[in-house]
Amino acid sequence: MRINKIVKKNHPILDDSIFLCKMAVKHKNKRDWWLLMPMMNQNRYVRFLLAPDTVIGPFYQEIGDINTIDGVLSGQACFSHDGKHYVKTDLANQIFLFDFDRETGLLSNYRKMTLPEIYDTGCAFSPSNRYLYISTAYHIYQYDMQDPNIESSRMTVAEFDGFQATDSSFPTYFWQMLLGPDCRIYMNCALGNPKHLHVIANPDRRGPECTVLQHSIRLSSTNDKTMPNIPQFRIDEPWPCDSSAVVSTPGIFEIPLALSPNPVSDELQIGYDLRADYQHCVAEVWDMQGRLMVRQSLDSYKNRTNLSTRDWLPGIYAIRIVQYGRVLAWDKVVKQ
Repeated sequence: MRINKIVKKNHPILDDSIFLCKMAVKHKNKRDWWLLMPMMNQNRYVRFLLAPDTVIGPFYQEIGDINTIDGVLSGQACFSHDGKHYVKTDLANQIFLFDFDRETGLLSNYRKMTLPEIYDTGCAFSPSNRYLYISTAYHIYQYDMQDPNIESSRMTVAEFDGFQATDSSFPTYFWQMLLGPDCRIYMNCALGNPKHLHVIANPDRRGPECTVLQHSIRLSSTNDKTMPNIPQFRIDEPWPCDSSAVVSTPGIFEIPLALSPNPVSDELQIGYDLRADYQHCVAEVWDMQGRLMVRQSLDSYKNRTNLSTRDWLPGIYAIRIVQYGRVLAWDKVVKQ
């Protein structure tokens, strides 16, 4: 039996200044991994090949424009889910888009795209790789990767609504993104320690039909400008779109919310507590495709309302209490 053990530690493999945008993608052989990093104040990219028993490299490539230090803390990089494209974006350098060869680890076909405004930026590809999303603090843009002129295909799919939670010192500006196993793109916030995430519910749909749900997820604790950096383990496979892989956990909301019964068959009772500060609220029902099914005004002098669910298809639905676009509470209900 083979026993794995550490034979060397604290062994430096690179002594140079690199950007924070470190990304990994599987080699064409589906065993090894490429680790790719842009170098600071250079137009060079350094890569390593991670094999099962060794690290090979560094290898250097000069391509495109210089990655200036001004954008080092403000952006994000990502590979498309088939590993054919690599994009890096930040406030100083805008958008650098490349083709990528998983056999050689080389970048090619460099394209630089500019943004209408300069703010912290994020990026993500849709599950099919058809659409590229780029965020700034105030806007989310969608690009069609099948358009011969990708930059000209830019479409604004969301404009920041100005929301700021009562327990946060900063608004929930758009920032970094990550595609989840349920085929939704999740996005954190750029400033402060907010407790909210934004969601792109249908990222493979063109334009506004992608359905951006701003600050629709409230976390139970603060998220200090962080988003996991998770490589694509299922490369060359269809994205799973597994909604059961995303678990809803109760958050700490501005108002209490109770759904009964859950699961539900014919009628759902929504319990809430709307005090004097929460006038003009509505209850919204969203399906897992990001479609708004029901919007019903709530009486602040009552503490519950009933919804008929007889015509709902079996599945999972999100129930939100909203005031002027601000999500006060939300939870999920299962229709049997």
